[in-house]
Amino acid sequence: MGPPRATVGESIPVAGNPDAIAVVGDVVWVAGDRLQGFDIVSGVILTEVDLIGPSTLLSDDGDLLAVSRGYDRSAPDDASGEPSGLWLHRIESESGRISAAVPLGGGGDVHLAIGGGAIWVAVENAERIFRLDSEEAVVIGLENAGTAGPLAIAGQALWSLRATEGGRELSFFRLEITTGETANSIDVTVPSGEGRWWFQVVDLIAYEGDLWASVSAFPGAEQGEGEAAGLVIHADADVGEVIDVIPTGRRGGRLAAGNGIVFATDCPGGTLTMIDSATGEISGQPLVLGAAAPDGFDSRWYLTDYACPWAVAYDEGMLWVGLWIERALVPVAVDR
Repeated sequence: MGPPRATVGESIPVAGNPDAIAVVGDVVWVAGDRLQGFDIVSGVILTEVDLIGPSTLLSDDGDLLAVSRGYDRSAPDDASGEPSGLWLHRIESESGRISAAVPLGGGGDVHLAIGGGAIWVAVENAERIFRLDSEEAVVIGLENAGTAGPLAIAGQALWSLRATEGGRELSFFRLEITTGETANSIDVTVPSGEGRWWFQVVDLIAYEGDLWASVSAFPGAEQGEGEAAGLVIHADADVGEVIDVIPTGRRGGRLAAGNGIVFATDCPGGTLTMIDSATGEISGQPLVLGAAAPDGFDSRWYLTDYACPWAVAYDEGMLWVGLWIERALVPVAVDR
């Protein structure tokens, strides 16, 4: 199989910074300020769903699963000024109709996975995992779990990637799919010239039975000490060992995979890296999709004039990339 060839199409304006993308049938869903559905061929907007702060998206048996910070825009915020909690919605992709909604409570980032006849939901600040099925919601607590991280199903198990010991250690945790108890873990070692790394977990996916994770690594005991690096970590879920650690840019980004390729975005670098899933080798030069942030950018990065590739999804030869700042959805045709 030859190296991938990528053709960048015309960008499509979206409402707000695209935080997540999912393809369900003939609809590309984008979570920004609003949840929007676009025709997969023409790019024309088909529908909008009025959720507050939509974020995580996942395709499930022809429906869309979407997390939001609120269910009803008319509902008042609580006394602290925060929205009334997190919700998980099931949305009919063709019509945009919400067919079910489950309150998750709490706050923070939410991660989804589907497997073992259930939907798995990790709520970071709550430090717990929900297992949801068609009849009831079962809360599974994780012993010594720390902050719940991204989830993926691989090797007939549920996997979670978490940074522990104050962010200085990085491990994949294998969870029994029936009980949620930790069965074993894979520790990740990242070579370092001096000192220790501080890790920020970004994303985790399963592809062809293996685990692929994205992290930002900082060469110091705390975030901000030195120049960060984006890393993609490839692990064998069956054997239980790390295969490779692949540098991908200035920060860890979101991941997608298909046609023997793992795609990794680099927000401040303005690029997309394509990795051969069989060899772990980077295919060619990173694809420039945005405009890179200036060197040494800080917490005011959003005031700078650049475009940040972030959310990403792959479906049948087409990669969809969401650009922050520019507020756009970019189609990229990929073949080999």
